[in-house]
This record gives sequence, C-alpha cells and structure tokens, in this order.
Amino acid sequence: MMNPGRITLVVFLSLLVYSNVQGQNVTNYAQIPNPFLFLLREPAVHQDLQLSPKQRGELILLNEKYDGVLLAARNSPQKGQQRVAQVFAETRDAVKSLLTAEQQTRLRQIGYRLKGMPFVLLPDAAMEMELSDEQKQQIQQIVDETAKKLDDLNTGTYPGPDAYAKIQADSQRLQREQQKNISALLEDQQKQTIVALIGKPFDLASLGRVAFRAPEIAPGGTWINSEALNLTKLRGKVVALHFFAFG
Repeated sequence: MMNPGRITLVVFLSLLVYSNVQGQNVTNYAQIPNPFLFLLREPAVHQDLQLSPKQRGELILLNEKYDGVLLAARNSPQKGQQRVAQVFAETRDAVKSLLTAEQQTRLRQIGYRLKGMPFVLLPDAAMEMELSDEQKQQIQQIVDETAKKLDDLNTGTYPGPDAYAKIQADSQRLQREQQKNISALLEDQQKQTIVALIGKPFDLASLGRVAFRAPEIAPGGTWINSEALNLTKLRGKVVALHFFAFG
C-alpha cells in the first residue's frame, strides 16, 4: 500500500507545476528575480492576504513611490533587474512592518507557487530545504536548459491556426519535464519541505497584468487647442495620444 503522505506530496507537486503553467498569460514574472513586490499590486493577492483598509492604503502609497522605476524595469527586464533588486531591498523593511507575520508567510507561498519548481533555488527556500551545493548546481543546470528551450519555443515559427495551442502544449510538457528532473534530485524530506513552503492552493489564473501609475506629463511646451493638462485633470477620462513628427 502506498504511503498517504507520499500521495499528498505527489498531488502538491503536480498542482505546483500545473498552476505555474496556467499563470503564463499574465505578467511575465519569470523575468523578475523577486516577484513579491509585484504580487502586492494584485487584487487577488490582496483578497487572499485579507488586507485591512489601512494596509491597502499604505500599500498603495508604497507602490506609487516606485511606480516609475518598476515600470521601466518591466519594459526593459535585462537592464532593470539590478534596479528591481535595489527597490526590493529598500522596501523590504516597509513591507515587513506593513504585513503581519502570517501575511508575509502567505505572500512567500504565493510567490513560490508562481515561480514553479525553480523556486527551490531562491536563497530562503534553498536554506529551508537544506540543498547541497551539488544539488543547487544540478538544479540550476536543469532550469537553464528549460529556459533555453522555452525561449526557443516562444521565438520559433508555428504555422497554422493551432500555433498558439501547440506552443502552450509544448510549454506545459517542458514544465512537467523540468519538475520531474528536479524532483529526482531531491530527498523525500526535501520534497516534504516543498509542501510546507508552497502552502495552500492559490489560483494563479486570477492574476492579471501588473499596472503602474502613468508618469506625469512633462510640464512646459506649447499646448494647442487646450490649456496645459496633467494626470490629475485627466483622471477617470479616456485619453488618446497623438504624436506628431516634423522634418
């Protein structure tokens, strides 16, 4: 007879991979070294954490403080990774003082689920699981190889009306292979630790695209057919931007 604990472990690991695949159509968190500050912008996460009105208000102010920086990093992930890391370091203490210990734990669990099995390489998770240096190197190799295959998949050409479905199917297959290969490197106790680290289920499909406050319109210049406007005056309105080029 199979150990009930082992059955639970297999189910949790399967859900982890499945959830990660289902969340691929939202903001590309895979390119963000630490997704937790971005997750704090998600209404579904607010609801799961059961934030109080006071917490929501303080969180909005914290997010707005770094809107411009994070927006630039999102549009240029390669150059922005270092700046995102700096923002995370600067706001880490603020987030800790804003959220309860239970909310902080749950936020980490959602973040781990979002990143899928590669989350085991994050420093906190690797320490909890007591990964050896050899395990870390082997897992990193698997993650790098999978990332390369996914990149080739997304930049390849798939003719026909079923191209998107084909890409999704191949992507899910690669994710499952990655999970299987990483799991094969882990001891039973380490796998049990994963169950505790990812916590209860979270519907990653409920996540949307991360939104940022638009940068303020640069003052000065000559306005045609209108007084000078700013975002405060335009709030709540649909705005069409038309750029002219002369020369």
